Amino acid sequence: MTNANLTEAVLYQTIMVSTELASAQFRRADLSHVYLRDAHLSGADFSNTVMRGADLSGLKLHGVKMINADLTGANFSRANIEEADLASAQLSLSSFEGAVLKYSNLEQADLSKASFVRADLTYSQLRKANLYKTDLREANLTGAVLDEANLSKANLYLANLKQTRMNWANLKWASLVNANLSEADLTQADLSGASLTRANLTQSNLTMVDFSQADFRGSNLSGADMRGANLAEANMRGILNMNSAIGLDKARNLDRAEF
Repeated sequence: MTNANLTEAVLYQTIMVSTELASAQFRRADLSHVYLRDAHLSGADFSNTVMRGADLSGLKLHGVKMINADLTGANFSRANIEEADLASAQLSLSSFEGAVLKYSNLEQADLSKASFVRADLTYSQLRKANLYKTDLREANLTGAVLDEANLSKANLYLANLKQTRMNWANLKWASLVNANLSEADLTQADLSGASLTRANLTQSNLTMVDFSQADFRGSNLSGADMRGANLAEANMRGILNMNSAIGLDKARNLDRAEF
């Protein structure tokens, strides 16, 4: 069924085992709760489809298009979704545990309360994505772009955020405990109330970031640029290499931080 045209097909609760569906067209189809085991779907087009609760775990989905698809509660665990286009997709409550999403496009996607535990999102595009309360523990986001993304209350414990760009991102009350933020750019991001305990912030750009009520205990600020950052009521106790941070004396409300 390579290159099959299943546009607007109704395949609700269908079971497909070892099916060859590479480059198939599923646009505007209903695949809610479909079960696809060992199916080959690389290059398939699922744009504007309804795939709520679909089981796509362990599948090869390289280069698929899922633009504006409804994948609420879908299971992508251990799937290979490299270079896929999921822009504006509805992916809340979905599972991407252990999935590979290198170079994928998730701009403006709704990923709220989804699980990306140990997922590989290196160099992915997540501009303006909604990651509210998303579980990103031990995820690899090296080089990812998260400008203006909503990561409020997200769990980024032990996440690798090296060289990520998060300009104007919302990380209010997010957990970044033991996270690697070295060389990351967080210009004008909001990290008020965030937990940065033992986080690695070496060489990161933290200019104009709102760190009010943030917890920096045991974090490493070696070479971090703190110019204009708001440190009102921030817990700065036990910080490593604080003296080598750039522009700490130019941070706002430094006198209101806790040392």
